[in-house]
Amino acid sequence: PLVSNGSLMTAPDMKGRLRAIRRRGGKVVVVDPRRTETADVADQHFFIRPGTDALLLAAMLGTVFEEGLVELGGCAGRTEGMAELEAALKGFTPESVSTATGIDAGDIRRLAREFAASPSAACYGRVGTCLQSFGTLDNFLIDCLNVLTGRVDRAGGLLFTRPAAGGGSRGHYGRWRSRLRGTAEFGGELPTASLAEEIETEGQGQVRAMFTMAGNPALSAPNGRRLDEALGGLDFMVS
Repeated sequence: PLVSNGSLMTAPDMKGRLRAIRRRGGKVVVVDPRRTETADVADQHFFIRPGTDALLLAAMLGTVFEEGLVELGGCAGRTEGMAELEAALKGFTPESVSTATGIDAGDIRRLAREFAASPSAACYGRVGTCLQSFGTLDNFLIDCLNVLTGRVDRAGGLLFTRPAAGGGSRGHYGRWRSRLRGTAEFGGELPTASLAEEIETEGQGQVRAMFTMAGNPALSAPNGRRLDEALGGLDFMVS
């Protein structure tokens, strides 16, 4: 964000904000495969292996559950599925993901403990966590980490800001479904997880042409290898 200033509308002067955290005695931790300009101004930088953010986040959440660090704060009484989430994370320990992520298990546990114990903290992810094979899962787990440690809708945590312009509507869900899996549309879009089979499978409605813009679905969509092969079978593609 130091270069893109991607939060300009809600949090301008990202460089100044990050430095202000450190001046107040706070700590800035960056998780990124590359040593970026943002990493240069951080207190700590973890060189995670590309595409493994979901494993790191799952292990941090698993530690929060395992060590009794859950503190919902203002979200108490407003959450559902806590038991199911805890059960789903059982196998994701720092030790089990350390090799895949390239981050030491002790560092993962310490990150989870420090984050949960801090009087004010926020876990923040943008393009880097979105544009990879498990981008949706990454951002879901980021939200879970913030919710489970009481960071939502409070000073020093995450606030629900009002947009500067164009508030928009709530959108719609399930007006139609994909041809094969029956996955529901959201806001007029279908999940890319079902795209490969929609290209490969013959019949009425088979995808035979595609336009892509500002992205590479073979790298950013689930099951990228299969999708990469499927794209080669299109009749027409513009990228």
